Amino acid sequence: MSYYRLYFMSRGSGHIERFEEIEAADDVAAVRIARKQAGQQPLELWCHSRKVTRFEATLIAAGDHHQPAE
Repeated sequence: MSYYRLYFMSRGSGHIERFEEIEAADDVAAVRIARKQAGQQPLELWCHSRKVTRFEATLIAAGDHHQPAE
């Protein structure tokens, strides 16, 4: 098992607001866990001093909850 940190970044300043620790078998498993947290703010997943991936913020306008037309 490896230990990861999922950093929740400020959309405005880019600074770290908080983090969660993740324990996973490998990068693939850690990304799968971290992806569940993706949403309205950027996230960065790190394993010690190595950045594994970044999830950009998903912008959803207030009150806009309909599905896009196909």
